Amino acid sequence: MRKIILNNHKIIKENRQKFYNTFGFSLLDFYDPILGFDLSKFDKEVIRSSDNESIKDKVLRKYGQNGVEVITNLLV
Repeated sequence: MRKIILNNHKIIKENRQKFYNTFGFSLLDFYDPILGFDLSKFDKEVIRSSDNESIKDKVLRKYGQNGVEVITNLLV
């Protein structure tokens, strides 16, 4: 458990500013120290993808490749 928390803390530290700069929201609103990034909550509150478009496609369209890379880094 300690290893998971330390790893998630490292991910937050490395991506917090980039996430805010890209999406305009605090990463801490969507990141749990044990469970990690809550993609479902992020989609529901920020991305709002439709049934016809994937989250990745919507992020790419709205925030560009940089947005996709930020999210990918959080899901590692």
